Amino acid sequence: MFSKRLLTLARSSNLALTLTIVLGFLTGLLTILQAWIFARIINDVFLNGFTRDAVLSLLAALAGVVVVKAGTVWGAEVAASLVAQRVKADLRERLVTHLTALGPAYTQSERTGELALSAIEGVENLEAYFSQYLPQLVLAASIPLSVLLLVFPLDPLSGLAFTLTAPLVPFFMIL
Repeated sequence: MFSKRLLTLARSSNLALTLTIVLGFLTGLLTILQAWIFARIINDVFLNGFTRDAVLSLLAALAGVVVVKAGTVWGAEVAASLVAQRVKADLRERLVTHLTALGPAYTQSERTGELALSAIEGVENLEAYFSQYLPQLVLAASIPLSVLLLVFPLDPLSGLAFTLTAPLVPFFMIL
């Protein structure tokens, strides 16, 4: 579910949201690089008969990619958490300001327990939307496109297979 009203709330922490998306995209690219290096190692050892010493540089590169990828995942999670915290604080501030503007006469006619529950739980439930769903929505479109752009020059037939089967993925997810 994509909500333009909720997206406008995220603009207060636009830099952190952008950082979350960029780091997530970089994580996706590093995953592709990690798979490529791993495939090269397997190819060199099992098909070409290379020794461990011959693929040591590839193993070191694989370890480096894993470490950098772990850092980008951590950074994306920290930035996403920052987005969610800022939006929740902003929403709570708006809610208190609105209730204060309505005055005590309004709050006496309402159930204070429901108001408190909305102020705490309702705002708290938005954390997953801002820290996980919103960044993943952008990455779900950009990462497969990146894979396709990387595969097509290497193997056009595989790229064509990806292009033809990609629309089936949501169909099978629904099933």
